[in-house]
Amino acid sequence: MVLRPHLPDLLAALPLPTLAVDRAERIVAMNAPAQALLGRGALDRHYINVLRQPAVVDAVEQCQQDDTPREAQYLASDNGNDTTFRVHVRKVTGMDYVLLSFQDITQVTNASQMRRDFVANVSHELRTPLTAMMGFIETLRGHKALSAALAAITAAVAGVILNLALWFAMHVLFEVREIHAYGLTVDVPVLSTIDIPSLLMTIAALLAVFYLKIGMIKVLGLNALVGMAFYSL
Repeated sequence: MVLRPHLPDLLAALPLPTLAVDRAERIVAMNAPAQALLGRGALDRHYINVLRQPAVVDAVEQCQQDDTPREAQYLASDNGNDTTFRVHVRKVTGMDYVLLSFQDITQVTNASQMRRDFVANVSHELRTPLTAMMGFIETLRGHKALSAALAAITAAVAGVILNLALWFAMHVLFEVREIHAYGLTVDVPVLSTIDIPSLLMTIAALLAVFYLKIGMIKVLGLNALVGMAFYSL
């Protein structure tokens, strides 16, 4: 095949290391950055003998077969420094050449690796205290006396929370009447005074939390806005 005279000049104008492979699978042109990367002796050699990396070789073969652009990674080492390139493989329209351009993505790859290492370290640091806490809880559960004490404390806290919930529900939804008997004062809701808008908002909040799985903070904020809007009318 006769080499188009303008192809070397075209490659020389490109800033990235770029080379051309012809139908005979030989490197027929390459610019100065490509020569610095692969060596001057790569010119006119079979591309497989120069590139030697299966991912790039496969990308070139497939591009030659179906003219579809491909990408692959190429790893190079210079004086102990590893460099990662993203190789863009393209068929030149109207010509029997495949162009390979090498984009240095070492910094992007290193940054991605650093991010993965950071996430892994953070996850480990978070798991460590949680693991210790779970071990401590299991130890407490294995001690009958401490386990019984913890169960009692849990029941007391749950009882306080339930008591507060009932108190707020009763005073928000109804008017309350006090009944005095035997030295005790008991708040009793007047059923006829039920606040329909508050009841509807309560039902909507319960559905949002337990059925729609909406976060508690969002539900509280939305209920507060609806309540202020309704009672300001």
